[in-house]
Amino acid sequence: MNPAALPLAFGALALALASIASLRVGLGVSFLVGAGGAYLTAGLLILRRADALVSGFGLANAVTLTRLTIACLLTGYVTALLSGFEPTSLQSTAIFTVGVAALLLDFVDGWVARKTGTASAFGARFDMEVDALVILVLSIAAWKTGKAGAWVLMSGAARYLAVAASYVFPTLREPLFPSQRRRLVAAIQGSVLVALTSPLIVPPASSLYAAAALALLLYSFGTDIVWQAGARAARTAA
Repeated sequence: MNPAALPLAFGALALALASIASLRVGLGVSFLVGAGGAYLTAGLLILRRADALVSGFGLANAVTLTRLTIACLLTGYVTALLSGFEPTSLQSTAIFTVGVAALLLDFVDGWVARKTGTASAFGARFDMEVDALVILVLSIAAWKTGKAGAWVLMSGAARYLAVAASYVFPTLREPLFPSQRRRLVAAIQGSVLVALTSPLIVPPASSLYAAAALALLLYSFGTDIVWQAGARAARTAA
């Protein structure tokens, strides 16, 4: 049996219960389509990757799966926004609370993996992909709720654009070294985008916060690209 099958089933149940509650506040069918579609797609990818796990799914990955479930709820919310849903102040506060939960759990899964000695390549990739999904959907939410202009979408698209560009430019396939700067910038990016879901933060302040976070993100990506170019040049010269 695939080690991810049972955890994914529990995650699906939690998502279903949360979706029922969300329908009661008027999010509509588009929410179900977005949340369910995101979870189904992610679940299939996880099953494919987790088949190679020999020591079980593990507690750290279970925490990340909880974050994925929350990310799928946020995806459903964004799908509703794209379908014309206009959140009330109370609903925005609820989304902010959900976003804070996802943010806090992001600090938990890595800590659990280190404490239990269960860190793995699968877990690191799982964590990274969930981070990317959360930032993507929150950047769309910031745009659709008028907290920032369409340029804020670059915050969510940057990582995916970098991956796509790596298929064209070999330099971008150079392996990167572990970086506290990269982790800090990602944490700031996520924190700012979560904060923008709060009804208390409005333009022009929200746009300034989003712009500052995006500038940091672009600086971080630029630093990595310069390092990759240097590493590839050195390797080629050798």
